Amino acid sequence: MMYKLSIIIPVYNAEQYIDDCLNSIISELNAETEVLLLDDGSKDSSLEKCRRYERANIRVLHHDNHGASYTRNRGIAESTGQYVMFVDADDVLLQGWQEAVFSNIGRSFDIVYFSGKLDKKDKNIKAIVDGIFGIRKENALTTMASPCSKIFNRNFLNINRIAFDSNLINGEDALFNLEAVIKCRSFEFVTRSLYKYRIHNSSSTKTFNPRFYKSNLLFLQREEKLMSESGQFAKNEIDYAINFSFSYSVYLYLFLISRIRNRKEKTQEMKKMHSKSMNQYFLRFPTTVHPEKVVQISYKLIEQRKDSQALIFTDCLNSVRNIRNRFRSGKNEYYFIEM
Repeated sequence: MMYKLSIIIPVYNAEQYIDDCLNSIISELNAETEVLLLDDGSKDSSLEKCRRYERANIRVLHHDNHGASYTRNRGIAESTGQYVMFVDADDVLLQGWQEAVFSNIGRSFDIVYFSGKLDKKDKNIKAIVDGIFGIRKENALTTMASPCSKIFNRNFLNINRIAFDSNLINGEDALFNLEAVIKCRSFEFVTRSLYKYRIHNSSSTKTFNPRFYKSNLLFLQREEKLMSESGQFAKNEIDYAINFSFSYSVYLYLFLISRIRNRKEKTQEMKKMHSKSMNQYFLRFPTTVHPEKVVQISYKLIEQRKDSQALIFTDCLNSVRNIRNRFRSGKNEYYFIEM
């Protein structure tokens, strides 16, 4: 059966939250919508819980653990809807989501963005791209990097071969949305929220992954290639975006390295900060355009090869984060924000 909408939900160790997620969807589920629950090798009872919801238009698929990108791509491949919509397993949809989505299906838009905070003056590719990379953080532009709170024409994604890059461990959502917006024929802004994102107080921001170095360089290369080949951006706009992304990646990489306990491994990763591939960006961008002070300080210390000072600075930041997290842990485990 062909559906008008396919809701793709990657599931990994979400036994605590999957019921809330599905109940928020099923309460308004109609016969023109299918739900694809894709279990990404969960080690808890997520798969069993998902199977309790299985019916004609709620399919449960399972595979070994490959990550969110692989799982979302499989969801696109398995879906049959005219439009696809991504929902994370620990988030929920707001009451009235079905009416909001279906009133915009069939209007010939390749992408429809939803948020009660959207401003029509930002309805242009440049503003959306700035939002995707965090260059602009006001209003609803902060949600532009996420695949959620949007619907995508499935044929548009397939014809243009737009997919999540499984080789990336950071920024894959941003590149998916970048490629989508620069290749789409038309898009729409709907000033209505339909999505609630769960913020976990106890969760660690990020943990070190040895794949980050190569993943980050690949991200920067793909970002620049997509923007350059689109023909929609001036050179100074591309340079600004790459500078901004690279600057933040230096800060993030330093943060991740600071979490390594093995001294030898930490030293090896710090050396990568001064590799030929990284140096080409430092030479290209002697100063950062990023407005955040912590990013500016991290960037300057690494650019000047003051590695010890950079790690001390990051350790201080981590101490502040730990105090803040201990304070938060005494409160609610999580809270929601509307996208």
